[in-house]
Parts: sequence; structure tokens; C-alpha cells
Amino acid sequence: MEPSRSPEPPAQPDPDPDPAGLALARAVAVEEYRSRLESAGRVLDGVDRALSALADGTYGTCAACGAPIDDMVLAQDPTALHCAGHGPRG
Repeated sequence: MEPSRSPEPPAQPDPDPDPAGLALARAVAVEEYRSRLESAGRVLDGVDRALSALADGTYGTCAACGAPIDDMVLAQDPTALHCAGHGPRG
């Protein structure tokens, strides 16, 4: 009869698993968070401007020339500031 062998202890996890990879993943996550935060800030700024324009009676008029902004444009983007002639493609 062979002497019984004691089981080998489980392998210990690497105490420092790829620190450079973890740092890179963390940096990417932080940059994505910052980007989303800036985007949300721009949306909120647009909503604030639209609410102010609604309060002072200028909502739906072009900030550049005072012409009415098309209802279809406002339906698509309620924060639009410019008519078709002065918008991003105008």
C-alpha cells in the first residue's frame, strides 16, 4: 500500500495581477465618466437656456436673427437656438 499523499494547497492568486493593465482600465473608465458628465452638462445647459427663453417669451425664435425656428426642428431638438439659416448646417 502506498502512503497517502496530502493534497497540494491551492495556488495563491498573483498578489499584483497586471498593475499596468488595471491602471489603464481605470484611466479609460475615468475618461469615459468625464465625457458622459460633460455631455450631460451640455444637455442641461441647453434645457436651462430653453426654459429661460420660454419664460421671457423668446422660445422658438432664432438667437441670431429672431426668425421663428421651424416646429419640426423644435420637435426634434427642443433646445435648438437657431433657424435653418443659422443652424449647424445653415
